[in-house]
Amino acid sequence: MRYHLAKRILAVVVIVAVSACGGLLFYSFHPATPRRLEVGDTWRYTVVFPDSHEYILTETVEAKLSNDTYLIFRDDNQHISTGYLWLTSSWYETGESKTLIGNLRANSTSTYDPPIELIHIPLRVGDEWNVESNLTIRTNVGNQTRVDQSSLHQVRETVSEGMIHTPVGYVQSFMINVTTGHSLYETLWFNIELGQIVYAKFYNPLGETVTETLAGYSLAPRSTESTASVASNPDFSNGTPTEVLCTSRPTLSVELKNLYD
Repeated sequence: MRYHLAKRILAVVVIVAVSACGGLLFYSFHPATPRRLEVGDTWRYTVVFPDSHEYILTETVEAKLSNDTYLIFRDDNQHISTGYLWLTSSWYETGESKTLIGNLRANSTSTYDPPIELIHIPLRVGDEWNVESNLTIRTNVGNQTRVDQSSLHQVRETVSEGMIHTPVGYVQSFMINVTTGHSLYETLWFNIELGQIVYAKFYNPLGETVTETLAGYSLAPRSTESTASVASNPDFSNGTPTEVLCTSRPTLSVELKNLYD
């Protein structure tokens, strides 16, 4: 009697385990399409340097251009007073402009030809893609103009999917490694419900890191032309996806922990 009961319990456990594993595999490897950007979206990041110095970076989608490219205004209120980023709806970066330290009266514009594929859509664990582009940087200081050109070679790979904790709550994200040469250049964590990077680590040749963490955001209403799928009720402990703006400047006491390590 006990033997047959034990066999039944074991069978149920095996069925549940197989079903759970099957669901996990489907969830991890099923292609995912992120929410598209909308004019009015605002993102606020905390940027922390190796010496623990930090500042707030704000990005706002100001306009959508005719070629399906978004114009994103960037402001850190400290290092770069203003800047713009050109990003397509399929996450290709075409270029950016920066206003450098104000008292130098300097500004620069970077252009990528062809555009850089930052995120491979649909996102899927195991996808790897090469980035080859020609970078032109035009810098103006006073009446002087300098033009620098270089080649960009990167390998990008969506290596895993898991949950990380940020100031806006627990966020399910795809982790993307960016390699230049034989060195890891940066690691990005991208969330499809927000359609944005929620955490990033940038590595310098000394092995030090600069981190950029989503500290708050406000999403504009979706336009009728947006067709990307988005979860109707993603689980954010600190609010809903429509508006989670921090009321005070957050301080990171510890680095974010990937709960799936």
